[in-house]
Amino acid sequence: MASGRPAADRSAAGRVDTMTEPVDPAGERRTRKRVTHYGTGRTALLEAAVRVVARGGLRKLTYRAVAQEAGVTHGLVVHHFGSRDALIEEAVTHAIRTSLRSSALDIGTGRAADFATGLPGMVDSGPELQAFQYEVLLEARRTPELLTHLRSLYEEYFDSAHEELSRILPLR
Repeated sequence: MASGRPAADRSAAGRVDTMTEPVDPAGERRTRKRVTHYGTGRTALLEAAVRVVARGGLRKLTYRAVAQEAGVTHGLVVHHFGSRDALIEEAVTHAIRTSLRSSALDIGTGRAADFATGLPGMVDSGPELQAFQYEVLLEARRTPELLTHLRSLYEEYFDSAHEELSRILPLR
């Protein structure tokens, strides 16, 4: 009992095992692991939400369904989005912008052939994105707040299509 503690509280190595002992020796600080892929988890959750809605409609979208699809706990989904409405809005934004990128409209080559192949390519590359957008559009008829958000996002798509068509068919 050299340290004033009973021998039963000592580990085999002679250290005192208590819940109040610091984990790190005094004065030493561990460096935090630097996150280099920030945002990929959030994107995975958005893609999981898209798949859930594409398969079962917007009414099947729950934190638990998204968590199960993504292979995480539902608490993580709550942490990232806070509300079902926020999850829906961010998933809609993600889906529309992903579709826009895959359509090649945002590249703007000005060639009719690229425009013509970009649109079917968009559907072929992401049928779940298209089904998700369809389901959300149906729900927007009953939810005016959602319709406002959808309109602003689809304006991006319409603007990109208009710009590309203007390059292809300039006004004389």
